[in-house]
Amino acid sequence: VWFMDDGTKSRSAVYLNTQQFTIEEQRMLQMLLYKAFAITSSFNRDKEYIRLRVSTESTKRLKTIVDPYVCPCFRYKLL
Repeated sequence: VWFMDDGTKSRSAVYLNTQQFTIEEQRMLQMLLYKAFAITSSFNRDKEYIRLRVSTESTKRLKTIVDPYVCPCFRYKLL
């Protein structure tokens, strides 16, 4: 659900719009994504806020994980 709502694809990268989370909360999420799914990410500045950028190497993995759950109207986010 989160990916469908707040996920953004730009070229070969996927961004999770976590701008309203504190940096500590984003670090926790970053560690959880890595430990649970081997998804690596980095911090990306979006104007004055920070969000998570899924690494190019992990983008395919993330797409494979979320694919079965994505509603048809949000499939464009996986292309």
